[in-house]
Amino acid sequence: MIGAANFKPEGACLDNVRYATTRGVEKRDLMAFTTPAWIQGAHNLILTGATGTGKTYLAEAIGLQACTWGYSVKKLRYKTLFEELAAARGTGQFLKALKRLQLTRVLILDDFLMTPATADDLANLLEIIEDRSQLGPLVITTQYPPSAWHPLMPDPTIADAICDRLIHTSTVFTLQGDSQRKQNQANT
Repeated sequence: MIGAANFKPEGACLDNVRYATTRGVEKRDLMAFTTPAWIQGAHNLILTGATGTGKTYLAEAIGLQACTWGYSVKKLRYKTLFEELAAARGTGQFLKALKRLQLTRVLILDDFLMTPATADDLANLLEIIEDRSQLGPLVITTQYPPSAWHPLMPDPTIADAICDRLIHTSTVFTLQGDSQRKQNQANT
């Protein structure tokens, strides 16, 4: 299951997360993600913050924990999601691709809203969010706080629907501080 999750080779792990008040996340904040209840309850997670603050690492660490419990996890970059759906539509596999995403218990969407998307792309995303709403959580990493999402989407009606379904069903952590990559380099 871990191999299918599409994690980076560094092997993120909750035990290796640098917890600090100045980072915007403490160990106690993540306690809810150390048991499967958040998955069973399909409770979404949004990780925001500047480049390098550890959003993807934390998402992968939480995803790895879900894998160890036997849940299927898939991490996709926001842009890649739309590329894969377009390719599936071109080969007549679109509905199967949507079904696979629906059946993946924990879906990690990395770099949300970092690249422009069409109204059709966002309509597909809304379909995925709606299909998953009772089946499994969505973990989102993004540089944008939820309050800034709406104007970044081309269709206000779809933006309303996406924001309503995600923001009100999610725990939000805003990661802060210097780039973790910079800190890692200084420690070597």
